[in-house]
Amino acid sequence: MKEPFFTLRKAAQWIAFLFVFSIPFTTKKFILPFAPGASETTTVFLYGMDIGLVALFGILLWVRLRRKRSVPAPRGAKSISLALAAFLFAGLVSVAFSASFALSLYTWVRLLVAIVSGALVSYAIVSGALSFDAAALALGFSAVFQSVVGFLQFTSGASVGLQVLGESVITPATAGVARVTIQGTPFLRAYGTMQHANILAGFLGLGLIALLYLWFRIPERRRRPFGTEFLRRSALAFGMFIVVFGLVLTFSRSGWISTAAGALCFFGFAFAEKGKDRTNAAHLLAVSVAIVILSVVVMWWAVAPRVASLTAEDPSVNYRLRYDLMGIQIVEQRPQGVGIGDQVGYSTALHSYQKLGITRPIDWQPIHNLYLLVASETGIIGLALFLVFLGLLVIPRLYPALREKDVASALALLALLLVFGLFDHFLWTLESGRLMLWVTLGLVLAAGASRPGLADGAAR
Repeated sequence: MKEPFFTLRKAAQWIAFLFVFSIPFTTKKFILPFAPGASETTTVFLYGMDIGLVALFGILLWVRLRRKRSVPAPRGAKSISLALAAFLFAGLVSVAFSASFALSLYTWVRLLVAIVSGALVSYAIVSGALSFDAAALALGFSAVFQSVVGFLQFTSGASVGLQVLGESVITPATAGVARVTIQGTPFLRAYGTMQHANILAGFLGLGLIALLYLWFRIPERRRRPFGTEFLRRSALAFGMFIVVFGLVLTFSRSGWISTAAGALCFFGFAFAEKGKDRTNAAHLLAVSVAIVILSVVVMWWAVAPRVASLTAEDPSVNYRLRYDLMGIQIVEQRPQGVGIGDQVGYSTALHSYQKLGITRPIDWQPIHNLYLLVASETGIIGLALFLVFLGLLVIPRLYPALREKDVASALALLALLLVFGLFDHFLWTLESGRLMLWVTLGLVLAAGASRPGLADGAAR
């Protein structure tokens, strides 16, 4: 019997798919500021993804009420949930230590929203409303789209008119925009629809690993070397090239390093298996290396100066070291934390930036290290609970990752972000970064879990 055009199952699949696809879209509506300047970290916004979250919650709740089967719990769900609840509680307690109570409480609520987003994506996969393959496809497609937008921004030196999706308004004369100067000529770094090129680089890395995973999901049929499977792999290879080229155009050295770390983790798990999977991994590695070489060779005139400038004297490197030093000093002074979301306000009030030689207000930014930032805002206990949560989530999945490609891929996605956390703050401070982190954590939780699927009759 032919399935009706509209069913609850289809609606759940598409809403969950579009939610993952839309992670880079930073559409938002200004509500009110906590401080002059209306920056991303000190302003209340209603985000487009908030509406998407409500839609996802509603459709999954509807499915849950109408289905007859129970949803199996992922590996270690109880202990992971307890550790996460303790971490959230530590963040809430830190609000009491903040000099800006309202800002700190709002930041905690935004963290909670990101965690709920990751939990709903995880539930969608475990319940069968969204397959892990579909989630990977959403990440991969979205990364290809963002790469194309980034290429157009790089070639035009300005935004391309996608403000409805959250793209920043950028002109050749816009000050404070991330640019790279090559032989005296400034070039706009690819932003996509995100707030900064580094954030785009992090997302493109996720999309690339998702495409690598999808390569393994295509069955090999040696009798038809130029059949459907060949065409699918060719399409994936082309998509990988677009994403890698987009990653190059971000000129994000931290993004390049983090993506390399995630890819290394992915291929490490892939080569751990013997037989046909190892051969498949070798083919994929060869294709990936060829794509990277081609992209770098085409853009070598711009990549080489960017790599050569990676020294301790480079302002982006030097300032990161100073931010890290500031984080260590805050932890020593306030081991209980200064309040979630209030690190910049605390450091500004004590003139900590000026004491470290950071004199321009535009450079008074959050600590560019996820772990020091969590410790400085939620305290040593908050960081410890966050690390315990990560350990409970990751360690039991290391062995299954040797034989389950979705688990291996999810861990590679997380490895990329955790390495990126050593160099930047957006995974903690910005909405798109928080969604990237917690949705990835949701994918790790759901990967390898049994998927009973939606009850046919009850799901319609």
